[in-house]
Amino acid sequence: MQNDFYDALAPFNHLLFADWKRFQHWQLDKLAPFLPRPAPDVRVVDCASGVGTQLLPFAAAGYSMTGIDSSLQSVERSRTELESVGTAATILHGDILTRAPDEWNLDGTAHVALLLDNYLTHAENDTEALAALCFIRRCLTAQGRALVALRDYDEETDERLTATAPAFYLDGGRRRIVHQVWDWRDDRRYDFHLHFAIETGPAAWETKHFVGRYRPIARNRVVELAREAGFRQIELITPAASTYHQWLVDARA
Repeated sequence: MQNDFYDALAPFNHLLFADWKRFQHWQLDKLAPFLPRPAPDVRVVDCASGVGTQLLPFAAAGYSMTGIDSSLQSVERSRTELESVGTAATILHGDILTRAPDEWNLDGTAHVALLLDNYLTHAENDTEALAALCFIRRCLTAQGRALVALRDYDEETDERLTATAPAFYLDGGRRRIVHQVWDWRDDRRYDFHLHFAIETGPAAWETKHFVGRYRPIARNRVVELAREAGFRQIELITPAASTYHQWLVDARA
């Protein structure tokens, strides 16, 4: 799913954050209340694991982690990051839209399934979004739980956002600027332009530009699709309630 975008971004993904390592621990801290206590027999599958932003801290905390991602470069980087910190996890390369859990022996094995980082906006249509939710449902045990994270697209002002405010970071005395530009193709889709400006020396800057495509999806539509995928108990959790940075769909098998 948009592998060219994530393959290109993989070596630079950490630049999105003021401190990527600290953000990893923040993720674990904010999501831990929704998970069982870490233990080697608590199996968690991260169905869009990327470069390991969630997978790394969850594995280090003691969960039995499996990550899946369709971007080969992201998978390779996450494996390298795991090796560098001496943490064990299984990371699989493949697309959850075209593969089935039983192909990886994941059918009915996970206590928790994660679909974070606004993943569903990459779905080209509701059929693909439903396929992703069906995949995570099939991964779960009979009492399993899924967490899906969503950006808030429900407000009209946010739907038509055309740019985000630049974020300014300092790396060892050198500045880094990160910002986004959204080019709307129609009412349902926009091209996402991610820009980095990195200070490399006195009056010297390096710039990087990555382009992906997003399809906003409303929270209530995700709930409807989750029911269609077979989830029985579904709760929408606000960022104010969870203190997480996006809405969470908490879905029980």
